[in-house]
Amino acid sequence: MDVRIENLVTKLELHEMDPLWGYLGVALRLWLLVFGGLSIEEDMQQPGFGSYKEIYLFYMEKLKTVRQQRYPKIVKPDWDI
Repeated sequence: MDVRIENLVTKLELHEMDPLWGYLGVALRLWLLVFGGLSIEEDMQQPGFGSYKEIYLFYMEKLKTVRQQRYPKIVKPDWDI
């Protein structure tokens, strides 16, 4: 999932203060909180953010960490040649 999001965002070439960064960052944060990749205590200890892009990058890094812990081996889908 994180690879697909990164590929999509790099194609958009957004300014770092574009609100879409913030929306994506908050969506990633909620996903991590709901599905157990991040606890509320850990989330409250994060540093402040200077831009919307920093929010996105922080939570994207957390998502990558969770994926690597849960699924250390990347398996290509059957339809991928």
